[in-house]
Amino acid sequence: MTATEHVDGAGRSTDGDAVRRLRSSALRARLQRGALALGGGGLLLATLALWLAPGASWESDLLLFKAALSLTLCLAAAGLLAGCGQNAPVRMEIDTGRRELRQVRLRGNGMAEILWRCRYADLAPVEPTGNALLLRDRAGTVRAEVVFDDPGILSDLLSDLREARQRG
Repeated sequence: MTATEHVDGAGRSTDGDAVRRLRSSALRARLQRGALALGGGGLLLATLALWLAPGASWESDLLLFKAALSLTLCLAAAGLLAGCGQNAPVRMEIDTGRRELRQVRLRGNGMAEILWRCRYADLAPVEPTGNALLLRDRAGTVRAEVVFDDPGILSDLLSDLREARQRG
């Protein structure tokens, strides 16, 4: 065990588990978007097959049924295909003036939507792992894994976080 790992009551490392959960939720979201796209495409192909299938009848009573079914399938396909779009990426903002961390998503109109905000003093103790920080709230929920290119910025942030924790 390294000095930066957290261990639960059973002696298992919890940092690696938290990172795995973050990555598995991203994979799960990609799989869900793929399934929605596949379902939407399948419904569109079913609509085409309804009209172009060999031996399809053009009788008036079946024509009305096919038109209603086609409209329903196209609306369902449009809903599935609209749901498979990727969300705007979430970014982490570190505001040293306000001494807080924010997770922000940019909307289509350019406005920022704040998903999560936390003061430095409200974070759980943070220890660096190489050039990365695993940020948790006091409840232990992993909020982000932030990687720094500049070690100076990392050390400045760590000293600010420690100072805020001491002030309480």
